Amino acid sequence: MIDVESNRPVIIYIDPRDDGLHRDMHPQGKAWEYLLQKDYQCEVVILESEWDIRENARQIKKIKQLGCLLLVLVQKDHSPYPDSEEHHRECFENVIRIFRRTIDEITPVYGIVDREYPGQTLIKDLPNIQLFTGRESEVFAAIRKQLSGFRITPQSPEVHRNPFGAETLEDVALTMNHLEIAYQQTHTEDEMLAIPCSNEAIALQAIRMRIIPSEFFSDEFDKTLRLPPSKEEIDQAQLLQEFDKLRQYSLKDREKLKDALLQSTGRVRSERDGILATRATLGDHISGFAIDPLTLLYYETRGFGAHQIAASQLSDQLFWIEELRARPGISDISWYHNPRIIQGMIYREINDFQTPILQLFLKKRSVNFEKLTFFIMEKLHYLVIDEDTKTLD
Repeated sequence: MIDVESNRPVIIYIDPRDDGLHRDMHPQGKAWEYLLQKDYQCEVVILESEWDIRENARQIKKIKQLGCLLLVLVQKDHSPYPDSEEHHRECFENVIRIFRRTIDEITPVYGIVDREYPGQTLIKDLPNIQLFTGRESEVFAAIRKQLSGFRITPQSPEVHRNPFGAETLEDVALTMNHLEIAYQQTHTEDEMLAIPCSNEAIALQAIRMRIIPSEFFSDEFDKTLRLPPSKEEIDQAQLLQEFDKLRQYSLKDREKLKDALLQSTGRVRSERDGILATRATLGDHISGFAIDPLTLLYYETRGFGAHQIAASQLSDQLFWIEELRARPGISDISWYHNPRIIQGMIYREINDFQTPILQLFLKKRSVNFEKLTFFIMEKLHYLVIDEDTKTLD
């Protein structure tokens, strides 16, 4: 589900890979997202495939209706092997064609390609496409130019007023989504098979609600047109209360917490043999973590056996950010290791704590602890401790 602010320009970034990795595992796309958000104040939607475009078509069209869609950025992968290169070329061209057929033919599309890519046919067949084969600085210059003439046009309530009380395009888009949900809730699966598309379902539900007796209208609208589920609310008071509890821990309390953290990962202390593992994996409630204290970019691992890759994934993102910005001294940043990165572990089920605990392995590093703690607690809502289970004060 696409979730963006409606008052900022939106750039859709598409990296049509088929390597089976989650989009968070593609550091180049995350680097584009970081730079476009930080340097250009744009919302970024990352898609991966033709399926992603079709799956999110309705949300993309809503963004366009709100006047927020700035452009689409498509990254072509490159391979030195002819068979693989032909496949990458097909994936690149297919996502652009699918976007043009599914969404529109007006939104500017910027393609990032290698110098060997023959793009004349694509440009001739499809309108409003620019291909960039040089440095990324040319792409950023084109984005700045596009932004200079871009305005999110405010909508007049009088123009968009309708029987459901929607007064802006955003209200209209939300109401359309609610009408479709209402249709699905009031019809069986067999009945829905006769409806060829979501637009027809929306129209039928709108007609139905206009012709039923008025005494039933409000009741049905309230019960079937539901808002999308909101994100789980974070109990900020509980977070601060548990943080204060950690700050007051004695040495004995911290030792007990160390044991609890060990046990949650399937390990126990042994007087004879040190630390013993009681199971093969760390568990489903543990995640690897890495953060760059300079940019405050971070990475959390997901899934089985991925706890140790957080630092390398974040390092890749930082490498690509420097690469895209074309700053001097890039060679000082290793592809797989950035010395600025702080690693850690997230524990989500620890006795006596409702809030997840993030343990950072600082190794006596000089860091602005106040800034780091404030960011993690305010944005990520984790309790922060070091390797000795002390709070970062």
